[in-house]
Amino acid sequence: IVVGPSVIYGGKRFPTFGKVYRAFVESFIAKAYVGGNDALRGLSQAPLEDWVEKSLFSSPVEVEKVAGALSAAALGLVTREMVGDRKQGFFDLQGKPIEYDNVLCVDGTQEIERVDKEAVIPRNGANASSETNKV
Repeated sequence: IVVGPSVIYGGKRFPTFGKVYRAFVESFIAKAYVGGNDALRGLSQAPLEDWVEKSLFSSPVEVEKVAGALSAAALGLVTREMVGDRKQGFFDLQGKPIEYDNVLCVDGTQEIERVDKEAVIPRNGANASSETNKV
């Protein structure tokens, strides 16, 4: 399985930075900026997608959510039905399509948060309040 977060925050390092950054990149101004640039690129004969801009303006994800998705994947709880087919449609420098293997892929903040929420990880032990808990 491939898990693709952009920026991970939380834990003891930068505990509030991620929340502030997420609020910024999900704000109207940031979305308008990215949308405007996409529209301008769309006017070009050969529109290029700006991966750096997409990465900088994508929502960060909490480390606990990434850990939950990775734990669920390690336990085999992430299924094709849960994540669908892997995104294709990428091209090399010569403009030829690149075909990726159709591995299980959880890409981006929304997908990671959704998988973390949907995958219920079984737990055993004295600290477990029930038989199934989140990580």
